[in-house]
Amino acid sequence: MRIIILVAGSILMFLGLISMVTPIPGGTFIITLGGGMIICSSHSVARYIRGRRVKFSRFHQGLSWLENKMGERLSAPLRLTRPD
Repeated sequence: MRIIILVAGSILMFLGLISMVTPIPGGTFIITLGGGMIICSSHSVARYIRGRRVKFSRFHQGLSWLENKMGERLSAPLRLTRPD
């Protein structure tokens, strides 16, 4: 099941990247949804994202902005990667 979630999350992130350059809206939402699926299914990815948030303040600010925009339920995986 974990592999299925990782593959589905990767596909969603890819589709989100494609929709960012096309006139179809919602690319940010799709990327965040796919990233959340990947973060929830892999602890090593969550640790990696947390490390990037510590090292790069602009990346941290961007993810914090997404947390605020996505709502309580959808932003839960991103909150797992907040630096302590």
